[in-house]
Amino acid sequence: HQPLREALIAIGCIEFMWSRALPTAGSKKVTSDAGSDGLDALLAECALERSSSTSARSPARAPARPATATAVPPAPPTQQRVLTTDECRARDAVVALQQALADAAIAAAVDRTLKSAGAVDTWRYYDDRPELARYTIERELARNTFVVTEDGVEVTDAAARLGALEGDDAYLLRLANQSLFGDCLVALGSALDASGAQAAVSNTAAGATYHVALGREASLEGRLCVTVNVPSSTESGRLALATLDVVVTARLRPARSLIASIGRAELSKGVFDDDIRRAAIEIASLT
Repeated sequence: HQPLREALIAIGCIEFMWSRALPTAGSKKVTSDAGSDGLDALLAECALERSSSTSARSPARAPARPATATAVPPAPPTQQRVLTTDECRARDAVVALQQALADAAIAAAVDRTLKSAGAVDTWRYYDDRPELARYTIERELARNTFVVTEDGVEVTDAAARLGALEGDDAYLLRLANQSLFGDCLVALGSALDASGAQAAVSNTAAGATYHVALGREASLEGRLCVTVNVPSSTESGRLALATLDVVVTARLRPARSLIASIGRAELSKGVFDDDIRRAAIEIASLT
């Protein structure tokens, strides 16, 4: 996934939206939404019509005593149109994606993909790019969070310590940028594609956090919080379904190892049937 890593470095942020295939850096993706078919509103309107027609046929009767107040009937509820077949399919895909995120099925699919890929190509990528260390120092330190420990003790000035790294420890700087998350994001994008909900991944405003451990164990843990979105007719153009952490841990000592994973999703609060309905209509219009 070398093209994706290079694209992540070039743009300095991660934003995959509005498309179906994520294996390339230019990929993008979108959203969807579920709602009722308006049956309650239809029944209420029919009941109101029956009441009106019954009143029209019945002769007016004089009240037994003067009325003290005039009751104002409530306005009939607005009837939603019935979703089309494509919109229903999109709505069901969004609901199924929500369930897959809640059940950690998406995370499990990503984990299987990453385990089958192995880490040989990833290490080769960083072996061939020593210039990434300078990129990390010049660009990533200012816009991300770095925590540095040495033999278990946190270093006060992380930036200064990282800038002074030499030898094998300096190799960690090649990894400490957003290219580290490339393989995970490709695997996540593929898992979301399978949902049929045109889901996309975007990074949150917090940026990435890197924990660098020096001393006996030279290691780096990168953590990036991303949001899973689907297209929507809202002003933002998307509906956030969940957030999850992309975590990659690289170790140089005592032997090289690389572990990448996706954390369990935290579903977004306040996503209602009407939100899913709007997303479903938007998704259907894009296909």
